Amino acid sequence: MTAAGEIVASGAARLAVFSDDHRDPLGWWKAVQAALAQALEAIDGSHICAVGIDGTSGTMLPVAADGAPLATPLMYNDPVGDTAILERIAVHAPKESAAHGATSGLAKLLTFQSLPEVFRVIHQADWIAGHFTGLYDVSDENNALKTGYDPVARNWPEWLARTGARIDLLPDVLPAGASVATISPAAAEAFGLPSETVIVAGTTDGCASFLATGADRPGDAVSALGTTLTVKMLSDKPLFAPEFGLYSHRIGDMWLAGGASNTGGAVLAAHFSNDRIAELSEQIDPASDTGLDFYPLLKPGERFPVADPAFMPRMEPRPTEDAEFLKAIFEGIAGVERLAYERLVSLGSPTLGSIRTVGGGTKNGVWTEIRKRRLSVPFLPVLSEEAAAGAARLALSGAKEAGGAMSVVREIPALSAVADAYDAFLVDQYGVLRDGRGPYPGAAETLVRLKQAGKRVIILSNSGKRSAENDRRLEALGFEGGSWDWFLTSGEVAWQLLKREAEGEGGAARKCLLISRDGDQSPLKGLNLVRTESGEDADIVLLAGSEGDIHPLSYYEDLLGPAARRGIPCLCTNPDKVMLTRSGPAFGAGRIAELYEELGGPVRWIGKPFADIYDFALDFLGRPDPRRVCAIGDSVEHDIAGAAAAGLGSVLVATGILEQRSDAERRQLFREHGASPDFILPKFLW
Repeated sequence: MTAAGEIVASGAARLAVFSDDHRDPLGWWKAVQAALAQALEAIDGSHICAVGIDGTSGTMLPVAADGAPLATPLMYNDPVGDTAILERIAVHAPKESAAHGATSGLAKLLTFQSLPEVFRVIHQADWIAGHFTGLYDVSDENNALKTGYDPVARNWPEWLARTGARIDLLPDVLPAGASVATISPAAAEAFGLPSETVIVAGTTDGCASFLATGADRPGDAVSALGTTLTVKMLSDKPLFAPEFGLYSHRIGDMWLAGGASNTGGAVLAAHFSNDRIAELSEQIDPASDTGLDFYPLLKPGERFPVADPAFMPRMEPRPTEDAEFLKAIFEGIAGVERLAYERLVSLGSPTLGSIRTVGGGTKNGVWTEIRKRRLSVPFLPVLSEEAAAGAARLALSGAKEAGGAMSVVREIPALSAVADAYDAFLVDQYGVLRDGRGPYPGAAETLVRLKQAGKRVIILSNSGKRSAENDRRLEALGFEGGSWDWFLTSGEVAWQLLKREAEGEGGAARKCLLISRDGDQSPLKGLNLVRTESGEDADIVLLAGSEGDIHPLSYYEDLLGPAARRGIPCLCTNPDKVMLTRSGPAFGAGRIAELYEELGGPVRWIGKPFADIYDFALDFLGRPDPRRVCAIGDSVEHDIAGAAAAGLGSVLVATGILEQRSDAERRQLFREHGASPDFILPKFLW
């Protein structure tokens, strides 16, 4: 998978080719070798930066210190028949734990732990990963869940010992996608991979399948329309409901929760063949309702969103027309799907934000349209239905955490490629919409298209001038008024903060040494401040702009030195250290503020990447989920680092101050500032 999320090579191997026993670990490894070698044939292996592995949850094997299996593994669906083991788990495991049941990882640990010379009892993905690292004592938070791991406390809980489990045999657990180690020299040589390749903590096949779709933020959901209906959603908090068989996998700081209903494709298949469903679907108008209230089941009993073994199917009255009957079943399954997500919300999940759909039901366009009407949320495209693609996404995430390399940042051709993932955009002015000479081609139209798409737009600028003046200037440059909701500047934030402080203090006006551009006095209007031209008698210094294209830095050193030496407080309302002018780049107000600190004066920084300006912006937007807000800018130091600190998504445009930078130089900036964007965009175009 490329940094852009594109699958460029894949390999597959049938286990039966290498072993006639699906419990044979040697057969697993031979199949992995064959599949990986096949994938690597299509690409230059020297470009690989990370590898992730998913495996079947609950598949366990005991190993020696060198990873050698000491017994035949127990697969995910192999039950443990020792009733004494199951009773100990039932007595001591909390009801919300996923370790209950005969097929749990914990039951298998208790089965294997008395073997002689056992070093660890580990999961299938752990064992495969060990072949790449040489470490057979590391697992991930997803595979460990059914073995009794506590994903909230992030540890092996104390109650495990009361079941008789040997805690010393359990692997260390890392978050899914976290870096475990660099590849071992032997594995690097065997596969032709770079020695710095990162092996990340893996995940289960179920979690990997979810991640493969592209879902990546709270409120993102995936519906699987197969024989049964399964719904899963990312949540910002864990959900546990034993009565529904509901528990949560931890993925970073998010939680994956879901449930499975007994409705689904099996009900359709009981009444119609696939060909008949296709034929009848052509007669259905998805824009109208039958008025029927079906709950389609093959027999009594439901698991989710209703937990009732005696729950009765509801499929009457049966319409005389087959097309109408099929439509009522479609509506009924869509209604159960809606109830399932409402149940998740009632249990504490975020509001449903989007749905991606996998499974055979996706092929029926009429059913999809009925579901869209019933669920009333965006239906987003599925990037992949292959679990391996989810493991690759974890690998990209792990590589990004480990090195911040640009190679793991997705490049997009236009803003429309990611617009559906966000509800609001914070758009930088200089370097994104315009440079020192005028607007960038297409920038004004892109703002209009964003608004037409129903997005809220704040222009977020490190301008020392106030908002209203920037509004007027942008419209004068040809940008359409109303194509943004607010032009929020660091100057506006500083003015509002100073006004609040003045209201609390009262008293005589303070003398302010104002540094601005083009003689601009607007930062002082309406405030209890009077301007002074000297640092000798100033009570406050306000850095609102720079004339670095006119004056050398030494000019500002002479002007500000007296105030700095007296310890006069300085507010820098434009943190940009480089600004774009008609004659090219010049030092900005941020560089003058650095000089003030070098001279011994205290500086309060207002603007990107500092928190005040993001607080104002998010307050204006009504405090939405930060992950649904995207910042767009040309500065890693200001736009991207600020977005990361505020928990926002981000897009870096390769115009403005980065226009002449190489890819390697941009990667270095990511490392220097400890932040990288989610996406890179060549220019601000729809």
